Amino acid sequence: MSGSVFEEFRKNDNGKFFAVTALGEMLRQVDTEFIILSYSSGGRATAEELYSEIDTVGNLRKVVEIDYQRNVMADMRWTNEWVKGNGQKNTEFLFLIEKL
Repeated sequence: MSGSVFEEFRKNDNGKFFAVTALGEMLRQVDTEFIILSYSSGGRATAEELYSEIDTVGNLRKVVEIDYQRNVMADMRWTNEWVKGNGQKNTEFLFLIEKL
C-alpha cells in the first residue's frame, strides 16, 4: 500500500481504483458551494470515472485544460508504475464543480 490513498495503484473488489473511490469520498465530504479539482492526465482515473464521481456531488460548471510539464518522477526507471507515456504531453485539468 502507498503512503497516500490518492497514490494507490490497486483496485478494490469492484474493480475501481482506491484513489478514485477516495476522490469521490473527499468531494462528498467538502462543505462548500464550489470546488475546483485539479487532475493530471497522467493520473489513474479515466475521464468517465472522474465525471461519474463529480456527478455524485454536484454539477460540473467548467473544465479548463492546461498543458503542463510532466512530473520528474515520470521519467524514473526504477519502477514501471512511473514509466507511463514517456515523451507524451501532460495536461492538467481544472474542474469547477458546484455542489448540490
